[in-house]
Amino acid sequence: AAGRLTEALVSMETPTELIYMTLIVAVMPAIGEELMFRGIIQRLLSQQFKSYHIGIWITALLFSAMHFQFFGFFPRVFLGAVLGYLLIWSGNIIYPMIAHFINNFASLLITYMIQHEMIGDEIETIGGQQEWLYILPGLIMSGLLFYFLWRKRSVSAEQEYLERNFIEGAL
Repeated sequence: AAGRLTEALVSMETPTELIYMTLIVAVMPAIGEELMFRGIIQRLLSQQFKSYHIGIWITALLFSAMHFQFFGFFPRVFLGAVLGYLLIWSGNIIYPMIAHFINNFASLLITYMIQHEMIGDEIETIGGQQEWLYILPGLIMSGLLFYFLWRKRSVSAEQEYLERNFIEGAL
């Protein structure tokens, strides 16, 4: 039922409708959800538990639960955690906002392309039939990018964020 509702909501006949939907489905959630989850909830939970790791993971669970989609629950928890660490490691909420936008826009663009038969709808089954040849490279690339982000993180930005928000979490 959630899938049918989503499909009906993102039915886009023209490129103009794609632009409108981009604002509604990608831009607004990227800003609003990041301000709420990473900017407020994660900070408060991190302060409460005196650990940004606990704050990030509880916020990621809440972020995923708020979307009310059982089958996407664990991937969305992981996305929420990535966005949380992006905030901590960069010290700037704009990076999680950009990543959130890219995630939502990619889904919207794929939907638009399927609707206009620019690509086949079989892309929706990726992951459902053990197509590890498609999934594994993406996982490896994401893992490597996340690792390099962690290695290149600005320890001073991280420390400044923690100090600014009165969190004593270990680095």
